[in-house]
Amino acid sequence: MKKTIVIISAVMVVLLAACSTANTETQQNDGVSAVPTNHSTGGSSSERTKYSFEELVEHSDAALYGTYMEMLVNDNTVDYAFSVNRFLYGATDDEIIYVRADIGDSTAGDYEYKTGGNIYEAGREYLLITERHESIFYEHDIYVIAADVLICEETATRVLYGEDISVPKRVSLDEYIISLKKPEDKQEAVRYGDSFEEMCAESKFIGEIQILSLYNENESWNVYLCKAGKLLKGEEYKLNTYEDGTMLMSLAKDTVTEGGAYLIGFSPVSENSCIYIQTNLDSVLEISAEIYTAVENAVENK
Repeated sequence: MKKTIVIISAVMVVLLAACSTANTETQQNDGVSAVPTNHSTGGSSSERTKYSFEELVEHSDAALYGTYMEMLVNDNTVDYAFSVNRFLYGATDDEIIYVRADIGDSTAGDYEYKTGGNIYEAGREYLLITERHESIFYEHDIYVIAADVLICEETATRVLYGEDISVPKRVSLDEYIISLKKPEDKQEAVRYGDSFEEMCAESKFIGEIQILSLYNENESWNVYLCKAGKLLKGEEYKLNTYEDGTMLMSLAKDTVTEGGAYLIGFSPVSENSCIYIQTNLDSVLEISAEIYTAVENAVENK
């Protein structure tokens, strides 16, 4: 399973909804999120990187053909539902995917456009070049398209930022897209035997975490002020903390209590962030000799 909790484009401002009431200093240093979303009211306005078609493919995680089903409207975002027909790369087991977009205005260089509108026609097949974001707090992955692009072979539409997409002669669009990806980028997502194996493989850190206090409460998860103890995976000097040695950690509801200590698999939401997120729903463990041994063996054999 691929973990995409990092910032993967200038437009995907990584916000962790749990930190929406964080103090100004924290917000300036760490804007974070499990999935890209906008929590302002009345739509959004954002500046985005203007990609060439080749750059769009290069930065993407998955390209697939999907038949458009419906648009699901949230507070300030929409999810476009597609039934999956076939992947060019980045395949998963998903039969239906959800492409999320903010409702608002965007600027990419000198190009201005609106996002979150009704741009697809039900029943038609589209080629989607996407970035995939996974989150333990959502029922499904969130896919994002980082440009104003529309590709529908049924209507002979291949448009990026209002201009036709150019493909070399004697090469099909599919062949050209696949040729732009490195071999390692074409591999399918890693699949693990169970959630414990996934936690040990995907966590940047595994260690004892002291839960100091509740920092912010949300519908599906809470953010806690924490302090790290002994690490079973990861190097202590690479663990980003605030000046007092504390950090913030987003954890699923009802998994910890204030004042308690747990063995947790976790990763930072971005490279230099002091805010972390648990790896999966089973990565908060009671501290015991048996669990210690199991984690140490799994990490050594990784």
